[in-house]
Amino acid sequence: MVDLDGNPLRGVPVGAFGGSGKDFYRDTEDDGSFAIAVPDGQYSIFLGRSVGATADRPYVSVFWGGSLGYNRATEYGNACTLTAISVEGADVNGIVIRIAPELLTRTDNPMCNEGQPGRRMLMGDVRGPDGEPQIRSAGAQYHLLIWVESARTGDYLADGEVGSDGTFAIAVPTGSRVVLDIAKIGPDYFGRRIGWYRTGTGFTTIRSQATAIDIGESDVTGIVIQLPAALADLVWLE
Repeated sequence: MVDLDGNPLRGVPVGAFGGSGKDFYRDTEDDGSFAIAVPDGQYSIFLGRSVGATADRPYVSVFWGGSLGYNRATEYGNACTLTAISVEGADVNGIVIRIAPELLTRTDNPMCNEGQPGRRMLMGDVRGPDGEPQIRSAGAQYHLLIWVESARTGDYLADGEVGSDGTFAIAVPTGSRVVLDIAKIGPDYFGRRIGWYRTGTGFTTIRSQATAIDIGESDVTGIVIQLPAALADLVWLE
């Protein structure tokens, strides 16, 4: 395991989850290497985050509810899309995990893909019809998801859930031109679109009126999505 400049990271908890139904853990060595003995099966790799650090143990494991997932194609250790690694009768060698070290010591849970080279953060907040923060209570029947699609091709690029405080942060590819789909997730756990982000009104139900956002070399902040009605009253679009 290395940082984004290729320097080894020691003492990082690595977990192999799945396969036999059991989970297996190992900390990285001084040179960043790790070896986890597992039975045959399919595994996803997660990195533990810090809940406190010392000179002897720079990273202290937090897996459930705060772990970072690994994607073998990108070699990134905080990926939105995880890689299933098959172990069948032989060792699996050559796994390289790259991660921005500061993500391992954050007290909050980083957004997936955050810190990945070639991506910038797109951040903002959602407000209710009177401008109040769109706060989702613990027992809310509905909550919001922001889908990011290419303004040029319509392809899906990334997504992020709106937090309980009404804010969102999504890692988006640098150089892309995007529009934001606003989706409502109901009791059935399926997300369906209710509109798009539009400058000025903050919301529109007409795709052609959506505001295109250019993702350059800096994070995009300060986006405000203001809903025209209470979340429960906004209908899903066909």
